[in-house]
Amino acid sequence: MGQVVAAAVKETNGQTPVIAGCGYGTAIAVELAKSAEANGADGLLLLPPYLMVPNQEGLMAHIEAVCKSTKIGVIVYNRDNAILTEDSLAKLCDRNPNLVGFKDGVGDIELMMRVYSKMGDRLTYVAGCPRRRPLPCPIWRWA
Repeated sequence: MGQVVAAAVKETNGQTPVIAGCGYGTAIAVELAKSAEANGADGLLLLPPYLMVPNQEGLMAHIEAVCKSTKIGVIVYNRDNAILTEDSLAKLCDRNPNLVGFKDGVGDIELMMRVYSKMGDRLTYVAGCPRRRPLPCPIWRWA
């Protein structure tokens, strides 16, 4: 992945932020995060652990390990098997200043409104649900 990130950084020449994908198990995700940072990425999109259904504490530990392994911004991808609650997300944000974004891959508008109500402008919000037409929501930027 390092070569891909380095090529993207070189090609964009500082004109566009490079957000590297990061995921799998915690140990691999930490190594991917370190590699992305070393190769000039501006941030990470952190996917949930692969093929597991962690509880909130396990999911928080995974996200926090990645956040602590790098100084670049992390966008957490809430989806499928690993759905953060607004309370878990708030705790993570309190402890990890480089947790800068929340990507919704669930489509639960009530959850998104609870997250936004609790976190406000602390995070950048990105909608990542596959839809033919986006639902109107003032906090989402459509990916």
